[in-house]
Amino acid sequence: MPTSNDIQIDWNRWYKRAIEKSAEQIYGAERWIRKHPHRIYLDKNCTSKFPINIPTIENIRFHRIVVALGAGQRAAQYFGGGSRGILVLIPSIIGGLHYNTSPPFGPFRIGQPNPSKGFVHIFDDVTLDIVMGELNTIYDFVNYLNKKEKFLLSSRVGICHGEEELLGFYLSNIYTEGVPSFDLPDLPQFADTSLILLEGLWDEFISSDLYRVQNDIKRASLLIDTLIENASTHIQEGTLAYGREYTFHSHEENMRFMAAESRNARSMFAHAILQKISTTSPNMRTSIVLPSTYDDRKFVFLLVSRVASQTQHAFRIARQNMLQAYAHVVKSLNPSIRFVYGIVTESGKNKTGRSEDFMSFDFAEWTEEDQLLAKRVQSEMKILDEVNPRTIFDPPNISRYAPDLGNRKVRRKRKSSKKRKDWLS
Repeated sequence: MPTSNDIQIDWNRWYKRAIEKSAEQIYGAERWIRKHPHRIYLDKNCTSKFPINIPTIENIRFHRIVVALGAGQRAAQYFGGGSRGILVLIPSIIGGLHYNTSPPFGPFRIGQPNPSKGFVHIFDDVTLDIVMGELNTIYDFVNYLNKKEKFLLSSRVGICHGEEELLGFYLSNIYTEGVPSFDLPDLPQFADTSLILLEGLWDEFISSDLYRVQNDIKRASLLIDTLIENASTHIQEGTLAYGREYTFHSHEENMRFMAAESRNARSMFAHAILQKISTTSPNMRTSIVLPSTYDDRKFVFLLVSRVASQTQHAFRIARQNMLQAYAHVVKSLNPSIRFVYGIVTESGKNKTGRSEDFMSFDFAEWTEEDQLLAKRVQSEMKILDEVNPRTIFDPPNISRYAPDLGNRKVRRKRKSSKKRKDWLS
């Protein structure tokens, strides 16, 4: 950010370069993708095509994100009081109002550069790391972007003292099924009123029991991250033991099933998988079927024992065939789903050099003959013919740890030592 004796001039110059022009670049990129989705390249010479298929215009959703760096130190000095140097969000500031000097406008207060071209998320030096650190799956991150956009465009928000306060409010506000939200169903609605999200929400959240419990539950989910990263590395480096005949696009679609799951779902998967491995002897075959974040799919985790006379190659092929049989049975037992995603590995908890096979199945065209065949396979191979409730992992209900966001006494406990100077002055 430029440094002079006039903070307003410095702000105007920085805003135009870091936010306004960046937003215009984003709008331009969006126009190009809409018009030429097949003409996207990774290099300036346009020789290396973007390897991931772009959805059709009817199915695509754009998320416009500006990362505006370089103003943090000046913002901290401007607000004082131990401020992190984070931009204040005021949705009513639009376009040229960012250059206005009259309160509530002024330096380090942002709204939307050009709402007519689409909503833009603006992250700064501090909030980028905070948001990406907490919402570190694509599902959780995109869910936040969607809900945040709707919330800030609802005319209910007057001021938010920083993206981190908005995130703290969102992650603390858990009403149903442990899902964060911006909704406040118990808050009375009045005309011509708006919410002010004060400084301190983020600090309060990360020191809460809710945050501690969430992190305890999520810790196991790193197992799923490791599985995704290891498989992705082998795909990129061409070192897969099986499936090298498939295209990068096929592998990307296959791994997307796992990568698309939320952090809570990954935690549930990991707890269930670890429980199944630890309770299964090396000579047993067993499985567990897990729900997905999405209603159109199920996950099946399979443990298979290796016969002493089998070579490693024969064992891998046999268990892949077994996983395919399980996937068909899972579909037959769940008529409403379209996809089944399977993971198979060796039975026994003390295996060294454990290997995994990942397979996805699209059952969009499921016939009556397929259903009959799946039922016969289920009977002959004894697949999922008995369900043991002890193998089902039931994640704890974390909503009981959520604070009452409408309680004024709770709000008053917030420390005042880090307050910014009065932005209205």
